[in-house]
Amino acid sequence: MNWSAIYNLRHIVMTKTMTVDFFKPVYVGEELGVEGRVIEQAGKREVIMEGQIYKNDDILCVQARGTFAMFTAKAVKKMNIMPPEVLEGFGGLLEL
Repeated sequence: MNWSAIYNLRHIVMTKTMTVDFFKPVYVGEELGVEGRVIEQAGKREVIMEGQIYKNDDILCVQARGTFAMFTAKAVKKMNIMPPEVLEGFGGLLEL
C-alpha cells in the first residue's frame, strides 16, 4: 500500500490503523502477486488504502485496509524519520 501511495499520490505514508484478513497461508520463497490502491483521500493529510496478496494469480491470501497519514518527502526529511539515502532511492517519484 505504501508503494501505491508513493506512486499515485507522490507522498510517503505511515500507518495509523490497519485491519488484515488472512485467508490462505503464504510461505517463504513462494511467488506472489500484490495489489494496492487508494480508496479515498480523507483530507489533505490522510488516505484510506487497500491491498491484497495473491498466489497462483487468482487465489486471495491476504486482504488489508488501512488509514494512513500522508507526508511530503520534505517533511520526512525535516523530521529525520527516514534516512536521506532511502528518500533519494525513490528517484523522481518524490519531490525532495
